[in-house]
Amino acid sequence: MDTIKSYIPKLHIMPPRGWLNDPNGLCQKDGLYHIFFQYSPDTPLGGLKSWGQYTTKDFLTYEYTGEYMKPDIAEDKDGVYSGCGYVHGDEIYTYYTGNVKMEGDYDYIYKGRGHNVILSRTKDGIHYDEKKVLLTNSDYPSNLSCHVRDPKVFEYDGRYYMVLGARTNDDIGCVMIYSSEDMLNWKFERFVDSANRFGFMWECPDLFTLADKHILSFSPQGLDVEEYRYQNLFQSGYIVLDDMPWDMSCKGLFANMKVADTSYVVDESRFVEWDMGFDFYAPQSFVDEKGRTILIGWMGIPGADYDHDPSIDEGWQHMLTLPRVLSYDAALGIVKQNPVEEILELRDGVIAGDMDGNYEVPEIYELVGKTPKGFFEITFDHSLVFRASENEITLAFAGDTGYGRSIRKIKMPCQVQNVRIIVDVSAVEIYINDGQYVMTTKHYPKKDIAREVKVTGDMDLTCYKLKSMEFIV
Repeated sequence: MDTIKSYIPKLHIMPPRGWLNDPNGLCQKDGLYHIFFQYSPDTPLGGLKSWGQYTTKDFLTYEYTGEYMKPDIAEDKDGVYSGCGYVHGDEIYTYYTGNVKMEGDYDYIYKGRGHNVILSRTKDGIHYDEKKVLLTNSDYPSNLSCHVRDPKVFEYDGRYYMVLGARTNDDIGCVMIYSSEDMLNWKFERFVDSANRFGFMWECPDLFTLADKHILSFSPQGLDVEEYRYQNLFQSGYIVLDDMPWDMSCKGLFANMKVADTSYVVDESRFVEWDMGFDFYAPQSFVDEKGRTILIGWMGIPGADYDHDPSIDEGWQHMLTLPRVLSYDAALGIVKQNPVEEILELRDGVIAGDMDGNYEVPEIYELVGKTPKGFFEITFDHSLVFRASENEITLAFAGDTGYGRSIRKIKMPCQVQNVRIIVDVSAVEIYINDGQYVMTTKHYPKKDIAREVKVTGDMDLTCYKLKSMEFIV
């Protein structure tokens, strides 16, 4: 009988101590994956941000290499905020936002904050050269607030581009595009905005290509909650673009502002959420040396009104999701997500097949199944219920077992055909219809009680025991 003694995960990256949030600087160089993250080691409640780092060669064994970058210059004195990694020659260029709060009576939204794009370069992912400030407040259009952050750099057709998330003085979320010939000197090109106001801030922008489709990913803040959409406090999602933002000009929300004559307008009604669960935000993508586009997200929500997660009492909070391979489904017009194939190596035998009823399960396990009629219910540890009925999926916690998490719903245009569920000690990731939908949540079963899963309904479900990943800290 396996019982939980600690909520420390065995399949997901967590902070060695303290607080973790956004994944940063994701890249692969010379066979080694670099996974940086926002890190506040001194408290599980968050604080002054630095970058921590894990490295891995196979997504199965991870090594924590320490705090890669701390706030140590005037232009980042109040935090080394989120950014990206770009492999250029024998170096990794790490771009990030240096946060500065000026002394005085400021709101730090419209006045009193410096938000600087800063570059550091490293050959080994551990030691970096002198920080170089590339952009400061004076380099941004005048209609913007003090909330400009999260640079993501990429190359397209022989030229370098940077996207930055922003909030205007009129509380309109948008993305800015800069271009460069040398990755050092950057020129503002245009805004990417929406046909109608779509939140007050767009964080963590990303722009990449899948199967010749251009994907704009961002995390909008300030959307109204709907029954089947935008159910978390803040969202993360993407829009499939008809072309690259610099390939055409059209007037948008900023057309009448002197700072920009044109902006690239996206149709916000085409926004698709990356994850429909309780805990997912600020994803970042990168292309590895196998040519796979991989996405990792933060298993958390900024400012969520969840109650005191039990991991806080153990001195840590939050995790990163499993790395997910992205693929474009032309028939559905969507991006599918599935765990990297390396995860299959963790399977360690079958616990049960053709499941129906109650089963004791180990701390970590995987459920894989098909459902011919799309009706079923899976209950995890008497507390978390995953249910599929006609054209609807729900993920719901019983009573207060979700620590403020209650219910999330998906309106299905078709029935559920298959599921893959990866269960960690304190996290659950659910992949539906070959990754058409994903639901991620933290889950804290009671300690010292045998883990159990209950299955009812018409489905062919198999449970695999999983080996733990190795985390060297």
